[in-house]
Amino acid sequence: MTCWFQKTNYIRFVDYFRLSKEAFKFVLEKIVPSMKVAKRTTIISNKIKLATTLRFLAQGSYQVGVGNDFNLALSQPTLSAILAETLEALEKVICPLLIKFEMSEEEQTEAKRHFFQKAGFPGVIGCVDGTHIKISAPTKLDQNLYFNRKGFFSLNTIIICDHKMKISYFDARYAGSSHDSLIWNISSAKQVLRERYDSGVRNAWLLGDAGYPLEPYLMTPYRSSSEGSAEALLFPLLAMTAWLPLGMAVSNLAALTFFIYSAQQGEQIAPNIIDNIT
Repeated sequence: MTCWFQKTNYIRFVDYFRLSKEAFKFVLEKIVPSMKVAKRTTIISNKIKLATTLRFLAQGSYQVGVGNDFNLALSQPTLSAILAETLEALEKVICPLLIKFEMSEEEQTEAKRHFFQKAGFPGVIGCVDGTHIKISAPTKLDQNLYFNRKGFFSLNTIIICDHKMKISYFDARYAGSSHDSLIWNISSAKQVLRERYDSGVRNAWLLGDAGYPLEPYLMTPYRSSSEGSAEALLFPLLAMTAWLPLGMAVSNLAALTFFIYSAQQGEQIAPNIIDNIT
């Protein structure tokens, strides 16, 4: 594994793990303190654990297939245990480090310029939306909570990102029957924006769809525009242009979240599982 790590060229490495070698080393260094301490010389190294986990998330395929990479011949139960340990470390260390609902003045100015030039919306610093991530049927006692309006069991996930598809907020804790507006109202993201508004910030908005309430810091479509009016015709078209980065980020993250959920459940993932994410 170490020899392969050193000799593999940049393009192939990124294609394989979706991270550069520098980013891989950074993540590994951060999560090592949260990984299990080796007690035997034959124990699987943390580098291999991280590589195996990243490969599984990048490929989204069967655990058995990933276990055969690197000529390691990892069994499916062993791989499942590796995924559980590594994912827990990533969630504990990397997520709080990199996913932050914070923007500098320069970043806000750049985002506002982008959204205004591309879609004509002034003061927009990001977009918010939800996506349903399909899960296995829960116990009968909880099925009514997780059965969504689209007809399957899911987690309803709220995501906020900027014009560069940089995700600044992500929460996948809520059952599929939960409405987008409910999740928004109890989110820490709304609390942060509310506090900013109360402190005097008046020129920064998120852009949301009709599933969200109109707020002083959240711009949504017109609720009662006349058919054929400029509001009815232009807002959806402009919003679609502005939401393009969010749509791409949601698709990528929804797939990744499903793979993580399935890994934590010890399930096998079929190669075409992306078709189940809406």
